[in-house]
Amino acid sequence: MATYLVLAVPLALLWLGITNRITLESFVLGYLLGLAALFVMRPDPRTPIVWRRLPRQVLMLIIFVADLYWNIILSGIDLARRLLSRDMGLKPGIIAIPTQAENSKAMTALSAANLSLTPGEMAIEFDDTTTMYVHSLNVVATEETGNEVQARRIRMLKVILGRS
Repeated sequence: MATYLVLAVPLALLWLGITNRITLESFVLGYLLGLAALFVMRPDPRTPIVWRRLPRQVLMLIIFVADLYWNIILSGIDLARRLLSRDMGLKPGIIAIPTQAENSKAMTALSAANLSLTPGEMAIEFDDTTTMYVHSLNVVATEETGNEVQARRIRMLKVILGRS
């Protein structure tokens, strides 16, 4: 229970950032919503918080979010360029990418959500937690970089979730 009380604080701060209302009432609401989400998700309360790893985890979370925003910007520019050109250069298709998440449903889901937020690619199906099928507007480019980008996402998620 004490772990949930501590884990709800970053969720409340996230709520403040999402709502863009930095007030005590908004923080309390975010904290209560965070507690409710934790009770629904039920993370293992026996897993201790390793305080010496926490700064690295927070830094990696910041890098992960910044990388996500950067990829959204680049993908949006690429998509706009394709839409405005006569020859869109589309080679749509579906490819299989190993999740590399070592049977972690949380990492697989977070990685797929990250991938699907960028324009031009979307995770559409999974084989357990081993393979994710991705629809891409440029399947050639995704085949070339898909495994490498997925490995980088999983490395960051392992640090963020305290599994490395």
